[in-house]
Amino acid sequence: MPHERTLEPELTGRFGRTAFVLRTHTGPALRGELVLPPAQGAAPVPAVLLIGGWLKFKEWGFYRYLAQALAQRGYAAISFDASHAGLSENGDGVVVDPELARALTPSSMLADLALLRGALERGELGEGRIDARRVALVGHSMGAALAILHAGENPGCFALVGLSSMATLDRFGPADERELERHGFLDLPNGAAPARRIYPGWLADLRAQRARFSVASAVARLSVPLLLVHGEESQGVGIAEAEDLYHHAPKIGTRFVLLEKTGHSFGASHPFRESNSDLERVLSIVRSFLDQTQPR
Repeated sequence: MPHERTLEPELTGRFGRTAFVLRTHTGPALRGELVLPPAQGAAPVPAVLLIGGWLKFKEWGFYRYLAQALAQRGYAAISFDASHAGLSENGDGVVVDPELARALTPSSMLADLALLRGALERGELGEGRIDARRVALVGHSMGAALAILHAGENPGCFALVGLSSMATLDRFGPADERELERHGFLDLPNGAAPARRIYPGWLADLRAQRARFSVASAVARLSVPLLLVHGEESQGVGIAEAEDLYHHAPKIGTRFVLLEKTGHSFGASHPFRESNSDLERVLSIVRSFLDQTQPR
């Protein structure tokens, strides 16, 4: 059963939305969307690279609304689907290429982020309207952990935001490993959407490069401002993970915001029908943080 697409917020129409395709070194395409703010003179604008959560896609839930809210504030917002996710091109989150999805690993996702950063630096996105010297990373859930890992390997972004961030990518116990070995895949709950599968290559990559994928080690090495926002009632990625990241992060330049009585996606669901007070508060916090930290 296909996912329903996120409803278009009423903000649509005020921005320049452009789909793009980048070719990876291994062949599959990385598909994304660039949302530019309304034309406001010739000066290039800062960019925000959005990294989605565990087995999500760029149109999931509040992601497009977040992109447009950032564009409204004057940022170019860039979202994407992982090159090895095997997703259809119409934005419904359906896996149409299971063989390609077998090759999805943490390494391939970090390679996607490096590819996007490189395209920005070379001026291949935005037709000259993006200032490649001012790029921030905003990730949700697993995407926040990947943003931290990427920033640890690729300095140069001006800020990093982790929304409901995972503190570790290795979330699999002995029972999960036995299931992977027995069936060759592991079905993971995906909210109201159909379960998504991971394959042995994902876990093998994690175990083969433990040091590289240590989110705690990466966050300790950060030299850019970091904002962590977490819901008190977040399920699956509890408060303890946010506290662990804050414990390891440099205290100068790091801000940790804990929101009461809200969950992992800040009251938003998929399909996205409308915003709410918790999500609007998160957006306000994120935009203020980016405004305060970006170089002028």
